[in-house]
Amino acid sequence: MTPSRQQPPRKAPARALELVEQLAARIQAGQLRAGDKLPAEADLMVQFGVSRTVVRDALTSLKARGLIYAHQGLGTFVAALNNARPFSIDPASMHTLPDLLAVLELRMGLEPEAAAMAAQRRTEAHLQQLRQSLDAVTQAWLANLDPVGADFRFHCEIARASQSPHYIAMMGTLSPGSLPRCWQTTQDPVEEGRRNYLDHVADEHEEIYSAILHQQPEAARAAMRLHIAKSRERHRALEARSKAG
Repeated sequence: MTPSRQQPPRKAPARALELVEQLAARIQAGQLRAGDKLPAEADLMVQFGVSRTVVRDALTSLKARGLIYAHQGLGTFVAALNNARPFSIDPASMHTLPDLLAVLELRMGLEPEAAAMAAQRRTEAHLQQLRQSLDAVTQAWLANLDPVGADFRFHCEIARASQSPHYIAMMGTLSPGSLPRCWQTTQDPVEEGRRNYLDHVADEHEEIYSAILHQQPEAARAAMRLHIAKSRERHRALEARSKAG
C-alpha cells in the first residue's frame, strides 16, 4: 500500500482567512451582536487553536470590512451591520471648543437615556464594573495621573448596563478623546483649583452611580444630564481663563 501523504500545515494567511469567515458568519447570524465585546486575543487563540499572528491578521481584516472596531484600553467590539464603515468621531479632529461642544450635544441626547435604562436593567456584574471604573478614576487622581481613560470606561459601562446594543454601539463611536480635556495634571496633586474641579466631578459620578444602584431611572437620567451640562460649563470656563491668561 502506498503510504498516505501527510497534509502540509496550512499557512498563517489561510488560517487567518478561515478565522475571518468564522467570525464574520457569527456576526451575520446574530450570534455576535452590535456592541458585543470580542474575546481577548489569548482567548481567541485557545478557542480556535490558532497563533497570535493569525488572530491579529483576522482582526485587522474584520476591521477593514467594518465588522468590528477597537478602542484602546477597552477592547474590540462588533459594529452595526448596516454600517460598512461605522460612524465614528476622530479625537484628532477635535481641536476647538465648538468641536467639543458638538460632541457634548450628542452625548446629551444619548447618555441620560442610557443611564435611565441602566437603572432599570443593571445586574450585579454591571454594578461591579461601574464601581471599579469609578475607583480607577479616584486612584488616578490620587496618583496625579490623567483619569480620562477611567472616566470614559465609566460612561461605557453605563451603556453596557443599559443592555441595549444600540446605546453600546453609539458609545463605541466615541473615545476617551471625546471627553472634555479638563483633566489637568500638575506637580501638586492638591492644587486648589484642580482639587475643587475633581471633587465636583466625583460627586456627579457618585450621583449617577447611586441612582443606577437603587434602580431609579428618572434620577439617573437627571444626574447624567446635569453631569454633561456641568462638563460643558466647566470647559467653557477653563477656555475663557486660558484665553484671558
